[in-house]
Amino acid sequence: MAGRAADPGGCRCAATRWGTSLTESVRRAAETLDYLNRPGTVVLVTDGKETCGGAPCSLAAEIAAMAPELTVHVIGFKVRGDHFDWSNPNDQMATTVARCLADRTGGRYVRAETVDELIGALRVTLGCNVLGALPAERRRLR
Repeated sequence: MAGRAADPGGCRCAATRWGTSLTESVRRAAETLDYLNRPGTVVLVTDGKETCGGAPCSLAAEIAAMAPELTVHVIGFKVRGDHFDWSNPNDQMATTVARCLADRTGGRYVRAETVDELIGALRVTLGCNVLGALPAERRRLR
């Protein structure tokens, strides 16, 4: 059975106020799983941006070369071409810079636009039911 780890993903970037360190979050999760010595799975949920200067594709190449039994799945949740552009919710061309993490490690890239799609994506990538999911009528996020 593959190990799983969680990392909050938010970071305080040295050069900016707050940002999303996709690369560092995945690296920390992999280290928590002892990825050089054990198989494991990391699931990254992202809005698509690496805003702390990391290089997710370089990390993907490193993982693929050094830890072929570590799989990184990436869920692109409400990914937009322009980070703050919500005017085009059906922008199928937008993708996350972190997609290469899934592509290079044998993982899956799954897009999700709604909470129901996010729950489905988590089920697919985690391989189990999402416990604690509220019925649709009780959810605040839509």
